[in-house]
Amino acid sequence: QRITVTGEQHSAGVQALTTTHEILALNEVAAGSQGWAWFRNIGTDTATHIKVGVNNADNSFTEVFNLQGGEYAIMRLGGTALYAESSTGTLHLQYSVIEE
Repeated sequence: QRITVTGEQHSAGVQALTTTHEILALNEVAAGSQGWAWFRNIGTDTATHIKVGVNNADNSFTEVFNLQGGEYAIMRLGGTALYAESSTGTLHLQYSVIEE
């Protein structure tokens, strides 16, 4: 599939996550201009997972998807700031996001 974008910004990195949800630090790519993204749980333990989702008005967390150790996901983002947390301990999420 062809990916078409008009933006020029790109953000990539690895973020350490704990069991408290926190905003994903996507740096140059603002929530309103996020296009395609790639996420990977760089751990290898399939008994743990990283939850990715959104923060609600009451500061509660709604999980949209999760990644077990070694799993990845590619998707088009909807323009909402993303949050993430680990199921246990500290896990690491690798990401790459390109501007719409």
